[in-house]
Amino acid sequence: MGTHNALAYLGLNYTTATNGVILNSFIPVMIVTLSWVFLRERLAPLQVAGLTVSLLGVLIVLSRGSIDTLLGLHVNAGDLFIILSMAMWSVYTIGLRWRPAGINMLSFLLVIAVIGDLCVLPLWLGEMALGRHVRWSWISAGALVTVALFSSVLAYTFWNRGSKPSAPMSPGFSST
Repeated sequence: MGTHNALAYLGLNYTTATNGVILNSFIPVMIVTLSWVFLRERLAPLQVAGLTVSLLGVLIVLSRGSIDTLLGLHVNAGDLFIILSMAMWSVYTIGLRWRPAGINMLSFLLVIAVIGDLCVLPLWLGEMALGRHVRWSWISAGALVTVALFSSVLAYTFWNRGSKPSAPMSPGFSST
């Protein structure tokens, strides 16, 4: 968790918002692809159509319908950080299928969060060594609490519940 987010935010420092959003929209494709490569799972034709329509929609909205905008995109170091972040998220999502069935969701989330925080600690120490420090205020503290509650605890709880270990990743997914 922590490393996925840290790499995504780090990447956004070195790429455009457009590149970041386009890359991020490919996470479902990466999850499906890694599931196919490592678990031999396949998508039903309707799911392939859904993924295609979704990706095309993102590309059309972000490019404002201009093929020149899409052709003008360049891959840079920030994009590579975001792609690595996407791969980590995809592996995390696929790995949720092996989450122990009887474990309390919040206990599971706590363990994952602690592991993620330990993984991101070197990145935070690196930022501190470079002289980047948090400027604390009531607004920054409120933003941190809001992100911690909604973007972390609740979002990950809902994602983890939606990715049940005993069920296929999505309707129509098959192991054959």
